[in-house]
Amino acid sequence: MNFTKNGIAVVIGGTSGMGFETAKQLVAQNIHVLVVGNNPTKLDKAVSELQSLGHASGWQANLYDDASVSRLIAHLESLEEGIGYLVNAAGYFNPKAFIEHQESDYEQYMQLNKATFFITQAISKLMIQSGGGSVVNVGSM
Repeated sequence: MNFTKNGIAVVIGGTSGMGFETAKQLVAQNIHVLVVGNNPTKLDKAVSELQSLGHASGWQANLYDDASVSRLIAHLESLEEGIGYLVNAAGYFNPKAFIEHQESDYEQYMQLNKATFFITQAISKLMIQSGGGSVVNVGSM
């Protein structure tokens, strides 16, 4: 795969699973990766492993908290390197039967979608200003 965009790669949900594996692939291509995760311990571990492969950094954000999402967006807007890639790989999975889900479960899913929407919107604006970029949304069950 050829990566032709300038700027860093932001991987939302990059501390484990498909997000982390994607971050490893990007770092291996000499792309600076900014991993965003909620759990500080997992974030530190992921960034440490990625730094052994290349240039990586991390940012702690709780996507279920509007103020935390706003701080992340402000940080992303302040980056001097610019953003060439965004990978949305954060997820929430509550393994119970469909008919057992409550309104609170639905609200959690919607809060994650809201956060991803506004982070992607902010990054897209930055990408447009700098000549473009690539956005990948990852989903699984």
